[in-house]
Amino acid sequence: MRLLLDAPALLGVFFSSFRLGKRARIAIADLNNQVWICPASAYEIEWKRRIGKLQIPAVADWQAALTSRGYLLKPVAMEHFVAAANLPMHHRDPWDRLLIAQALADNLTIVSPDREFPAYGAPTLW
Repeated sequence: MRLLLDAPALLGVFFSSFRLGKRARIAIADLNNQVWICPASAYEIEWKRRIGKLQIPAVADWQAALTSRGYLLKPVAMEHFVAAANLPMHHRDPWDRLLIAQALADNLTIVSPDREFPAYGAPTLW
């Protein structure tokens, strides 16, 4: 399985105060699965930390923290931005729209508790 972690899943991986769904935890730990991270998820977390919406310690080096766990970085391409902008308006969160566009374009399953994602036809897991 090819997984794309949403910010809540990424928080669940890094901080014990955030819970992952049981299926998500098992899938992320399964070495047969590829775990992809969109840089926008790290941006979303850092932005929310910076403005006080998240009370978590800063991650000094996101890239090192992710790659040391064996996670893959999913670059954002122009096609992802264009697709995200043209998605139906089921969801207004720009970070989530970008993840949905990546998942649809690149055949990834989004690991997220967000109930709006399936409306786009994006496979989800939590």
